[in-house]
Amino acid sequence: MRFFTQFYIIMLLLTLFPTLAIDNPHFYRATHFWGEPRFEKSWLTTIDTSFGIGSTASGRNSKGHKTALLNILGPHNMQQLGSNVPGLSPANPLDQILINLEALPMRDGFGQLVFNGKFRILEGIINIYQNLINGFFLQAYLPIRKLKMMRIDFTDLSPNDSITPNINTPSWQAFLQNFNAILSQFSLNLDGVDRTGFGDLTLLGGWAINYENTEILDYIDIDSKIGVLFPTGVKKSENRPFDLPTGYNGFFGIPLKFNASIGAFEWLTIGCHLGALFFFKQNKKLRLKTDLAQNGFIKLAQESVDFEPGTIWDVDVYTKADHIAYGLSFLFGYAFNTQDAAELQTKDSAFSNEILNSDSQYKSWQMHTLHFLIEYDFAKKVSDIGPRIGLFYDLIVGGNRIFNTYMANSYVGVDIAWCF
Repeated sequence: MRFFTQFYIIMLLLTLFPTLAIDNPHFYRATHFWGEPRFEKSWLTTIDTSFGIGSTASGRNSKGHKTALLNILGPHNMQQLGSNVPGLSPANPLDQILINLEALPMRDGFGQLVFNGKFRILEGIINIYQNLINGFFLQAYLPIRKLKMMRIDFTDLSPNDSITPNINTPSWQAFLQNFNAILSQFSLNLDGVDRTGFGDLTLLGGWAINYENTEILDYIDIDSKIGVLFPTGVKKSENRPFDLPTGYNGFFGIPLKFNASIGAFEWLTIGCHLGALFFFKQNKKLRLKTDLAQNGFIKLAQESVDFEPGTIWDVDVYTKADHIAYGLSFLFGYAFNTQDAAELQTKDSAFSNEILNSDSQYKSWQMHTLHFLIEYDFAKKVSDIGPRIGLFYDLIVGGNRIFNTYMANSYVGVDIAWCF
């Protein structure tokens, strides 16, 4: 008995230490299915691994309309790019270009660029559950991501007519010809991005109950979880406007999750998921807006601010035809995810908090996703060591300020019941 106890403790530590995370909703790809409530059998271990791919060249803007990938915030206002940026000097030829451009009259479309690009993601996930006793369990979930941004270019929206200013205005042409040099002066570049790294790590504990003492339904399953998210993902580079973090960009968080489902007719499951991820405020050095008219990912000024990311909320509902033919199951679900607007604050008199918080890059985003699953379970009962294999497809059907990236996923899972 002592040997088995020691063996279990070692197995538990090996399970816990490397991979405990809930890092799912991101604006740049479809949200994955959150899963069903946990089975409460004592000492049950579940290991799932998955691999997914996705790509897109489009996004959805603030009104939910499809647009170019890097236009989800709207056109970049380059005419006001240098407005109120500290340290600009007329003696510097590149700074003078920005000053001359800002001095021109404002006109719809003039000095505005729509950026295009293509995004691709490869994502592997390790998901581990370890049951304890009396319904208590621990979960392990760790993503590994390869994010690639490529084919970045832009379309000039400046009018091509005889009204000044227009696309042929000398100050605007000087800006376009020296665009890369101006960005380089502020340590910025618009090169593509290709990065690989872990997502964020979270320690989670939960409790589950499977209630079967009912005459009408087959069962009622419920679980709830709470944890602490650690920022183990690769952070975004502030010198690369179109870069992306592999996690939540260095912020700690507290995830809360709740799942429930009911079963009927010995094959039908209907379930739901509710969740929230609360982040802690940090002082971070960011690229900042210096004028209300500025818009987009490209900003010249940089300073430290108190930054609090908005809370991420998630709702998921689904129905499942469970083991309708031997181990074959089908699932269809819908998920709604949103992140509240971030809050920025600085005491530096060179920056206005009102302008900082007008930045559309830190406004809220929303996503509507459909889930499609086909799964085959080879195990005859839960206590068996039997694999499960499945295919998932996550399709974005609506939202705003998001990339329109589908995700196609395959996975393999196994359940193991330890007997002590």
